Amino acid sequence: MYALMANQREHEDYPEGLTPFKEYPVSEVSHGYDNDFAGKITLDNGESFYFVSHSLQGFIVKRVYVENPCEDDLVLRKWGAHEEYQYFRSADHRLRNWLGSKMDRYCFGDIRPVVQVKITHRLLAFEPMRSKIARSKISVYQSQKDRDNDRQVAMKPGRAFTLIFPELDHKDIISLVDEFLQEFAPRDLTLKTGRDADTFVKAYSWDHSPRENIDTTCYRKSSAASCMRYDFDHLDAHPVSAYASGDFEMVYTTDREGRIASRCVVWVNSGGKEHPSPEAGPIYGVSEQSIDMIAEHLSRLGATFAQDANWEGARLKAIPYSSYGEEGRYIAPYLDLMPQSLTADGKYLIVDGCGEICASDYEGILGNGYNCTLCECSMSEDERYMSQTTEEDYCESCYYERHFHCEYVMEDIHVEDGIRGWTSHRWGPEENWVSQEGLDNYFLYCDSDDEWWHEDDVVWCEDEDEWISPRRIDRYFTSDWDGCLYPLSQACETVDGDSVGRDELDEDWELNSDNLWEKKQEEMDI
Repeated sequence: MYALMANQREHEDYPEGLTPFKEYPVSEVSHGYDNDFAGKITLDNGESFYFVSHSLQGFIVKRVYVENPCEDDLVLRKWGAHEEYQYFRSADHRLRNWLGSKMDRYCFGDIRPVVQVKITHRLLAFEPMRSKIARSKISVYQSQKDRDNDRQVAMKPGRAFTLIFPELDHKDIISLVDEFLQEFAPRDLTLKTGRDADTFVKAYSWDHSPRENIDTTCYRKSSAASCMRYDFDHLDAHPVSAYASGDFEMVYTTDREGRIASRCVVWVNSGGKEHPSPEAGPIYGVSEQSIDMIAEHLSRLGATFAQDANWEGARLKAIPYSSYGEEGRYIAPYLDLMPQSLTADGKYLIVDGCGEICASDYEGILGNGYNCTLCECSMSEDERYMSQTTEEDYCESCYYERHFHCEYVMEDIHVEDGIRGWTSHRWGPEENWVSQEGLDNYFLYCDSDDEWWHEDDVVWCEDEDEWISPRRIDRYFTSDWDGCLYPLSQACETVDGDSVGRDELDEDWELNSDNLWEKKQEEMDI
């Protein structure tokens, strides 16, 4: 639940009956744009008040952690509100699913008629995950407050299981811990290498070892994300067979059952000579352990890792795609490293930044692609961006160097047809490209700034006959009399405490000794 508190003594949006700095329970809570809140509170006078934006109205919204007496599961009642957590969002799907599958094997069948045990909801709330710091431990959120503050506590498996499922007796906890260690303990892996086509195909398409939750980057990837992991039985050869040119080596690991745990393609030969520094592509794996094993092997070889590697000049076998009699097409893999283009010399496909064959296609068939107008790199049909303004083809990077997306007309616009417009955010002013149509409909010109600002961010100053931007608004004030904007140089304070513009005071007003404006005293007849 949530509570609302007014954080200023005076605010124009405060309703009568609202006490500053007092907490009010909030009902009908909704979350709006930019993590703002809306909701209804009941005032001291019994009236209801619905606030729309706590930050703009001068309110603070706090989360209040209380037990839900309506929750039948006593563990969840103590933990806090858990209904908002979604099933498919988990930091460690494998552990959660494994633990959930084990629970029905234990004693819950006997206690469920008496005690409500919501296995799935408990796992969603506590969100157990294998600790990244201490691999033998399990990290959990011990309460809703801890989860909101992203505070995980790493503990031994037995303690974690007892916390989540206190109904389990001691012998069941010991048994569950043993099963956990058998399933998630470091695997017995073997590192292997090879340069023939069968080895490449095996490392890509054979059965994989069970996957764990891993931290992925552009260069440490999950095997499940590989587009070349399939059989490609519809082709005369597997696309990765092209790596068997003699220039590349496959480094991979297997588990006890011979299943593939990780792999990496490495450029090791150049023109018939061993490459002075092996150039490694991204490492794909099913676990951190399997990826680390290959990374350590490559480090010992003095290899250059994918983030710095470059395969330009490396050769792949030229395997013609002849099923439909099309010339200039080849069976070849998607290249994980830049450049993703090739040049054919008859026997080989050579990695070439200026090559005409695009190597960023996932179908295993390369050729007959497109070239970017600016950088001249090759592209597949899926990677091609055509400008409606210039009617030219671009790669994604070059396209967005010359185009921008205008959210006001929901179209991509060429920069030559765009104008710079300003909007105000909590972090400050932001400048963006805007189409002419978007500018005409949503922006106003501020003369003093020589800038276009969004209409929601400017205020009209009648005294100066111009729009005032957030950049200069602190030089103005709003009159308590007519509600208009005036420059600070025009500010006058009356004896009644009003701030008004000098032009609002007629000849009947004068400054007193306290430098405040007051009505002149009328002289009485003697």
